[in-house]
Amino acid sequence: MVQARRNKWSRTRSADGFGELPTGLIALLVSAIVLVAALAGIWTRLSDSLASFWPANAMVLGMLVRWPGLARWSVWPSAFVAYLVADLVTGSSPRLAIVLTLANMAGVVLGWLVMRSWSLAQRQLAEPTDVLRLLLALMAAAAGATLLGAPAGVVLLDMSASTAVQTWFMAELTAYVAIVPAMLTFPGRARAVPSLRFLRIAVPGLLVLLVIGLAIGAPIALVVVLPLLIWTSLRGEVFVTSVLTLLVMAWYLLALGTGVLSEPTPGLAATAKIALELALTLLALGPLLVAVTVRARESELAHAQNLAVHDPLTGLLNRRGFEAAASQLLAGACVDGQPITVIMLDIDGFKGINDAHGHAAGDAVLAAVDRMLASGVRDSDVIGRIGGEEFVVACAGLDSDDGNGLAERLRSGVGLVAEGAAGISASASAGVAWLAGSTPGTLAELLSLADQRLYVAKESGRDQTVHG
Repeated sequence: MVQARRNKWSRTRSADGFGELPTGLIALLVSAIVLVAALAGIWTRLSDSLASFWPANAMVLGMLVRWPGLARWSVWPSAFVAYLVADLVTGSSPRLAIVLTLANMAGVVLGWLVMRSWSLAQRQLAEPTDVLRLLLALMAAAAGATLLGAPAGVVLLDMSASTAVQTWFMAELTAYVAIVPAMLTFPGRARAVPSLRFLRIAVPGLLVLLVIGLAIGAPIALVVVLPLLIWTSLRGEVFVTSVLTLLVMAWYLLALGTGVLSEPTPGLAATAKIALELALTLLALGPLLVAVTVRARESELAHAQNLAVHDPLTGLLNRRGFEAAASQLLAGACVDGQPITVIMLDIDGFKGINDAHGHAAGDAVLAAVDRMLASGVRDSDVIGRIGGEEFVVACAGLDSDDGNGLAERLRSGVGLVAEGAAGISASASAGVAWLAGSTPGTLAELLSLADQRLYVAKESGRDQTVHG
């Protein structure tokens, strides 16, 4: 099982675009990101307190899980040095810098160990349960950092034990919840453009709401952004929702840390920050869960609709799907004055193939015929499997000779692909119906005529094409 997980992780690393990069380059990239993110977090510290918002740990964890090709052995010492340098150059004592770095690394390593075996779908939050799984993993990462960080808060930062544990845990968890979902759901090429287009609409509106929230003040400030977050989540925009919640959480944490949102009073500053962090974490998880749920339901609906019109074995259109698509093709051809060709193709003696070689061999032949048909016609043509071993093709714009020639090529190709796929000798029969562009007719009439000619081909000895 362990080896299987390693193999799965290796395949994922190779597929994410980073698997082929030199180890030294990846180490330099990660250390640079850690250094910049850590310095940004340190900049939000007030006097001797912890950072108002610490993005470094969440960014490293999110990167390593989202793009497994970055998870090389050299990443860990490089990240350790970058954390250490960031603290030292900003005035921390060597003792404090080392303890803080160890706490940071503990959280990242523990979170990565928990999530490294997740499937691609789980890492991209494909199902609502994946959000709960992510929350538990991030809580484990936050607990790992707290285990080393809280004692440092007591000894080196003069915190009480309870305050150190609560402060460290909530600060880590809030940053993880803010950043990691946005990195895990970062869209691939297919979804990047629509997601970015949606962000261009949503972000300006969010900024207006955030300014209004600051003007109103706590605790109502958080409420004003809810309508926008609910809107994006109900649209199933998981990445956009994650980015918006990231902006909301960073904005309010910095506003509270700097005193813009509410002036922290001695003795209440830590309590106020923990309360805000808890509220922001819950605020982020709600819309994220809704967005993931909506997207999962849309995916299930699309899958169900696809199954309703496609053959599950070959992936071709079934009779219902073929008739709908071919009817549209016929309607367009009639408008343009183009001829229509319908080819009915049947594998000869297919039951004998199943009986002699088994159903697995028969399925292999059907799948091979599917691929042959798909590669042998144009993208505009319509292909379907309307029976056990019966296929049909509809083409627009071919004259009768070209349609007959296509039918013969497809029919003769069946024997070649059957031999190649399963080592089986097979043949096929075909019937062709052709309708001139100026001649009125229906799809049902064409299918009936092609079927009649297929019957003639079968009765005349099989392994032949019959046309008008």
